[in-house]
Amino acid sequence: MIQTVHSGELPRATERHYSVLEIADLWKLSPSAVRRLFQDEPGVLAIGEPRPKFGRQRGKVTLRVPQSVLERVYKRQCNPELAAKR
Repeated sequence: MIQTVHSGELPRATERHYSVLEIADLWKLSPSAVRRLFQDEPGVLAIGEPRPKFGRQRGKVTLRVPQSVLERVYKRQCNPELAAKR
């Protein structure tokens, strides 16, 4: 089923997605801080294995953050009242 788009919004699958490193560079944060901020955020694309395999100490998960999620988190972080409700 194709998602209907209202008010000029792009469907989340085709909107711009950011890597952890791109966001870290934009926001002048460490990649680990960005990963912690977005790892449990609804709408973030997580690709990979969260559990260790074959002797690795941890799993490897690649995050891709849609522009709409990036903006939502930014607004929430700029507004302490919204962040406290989460």
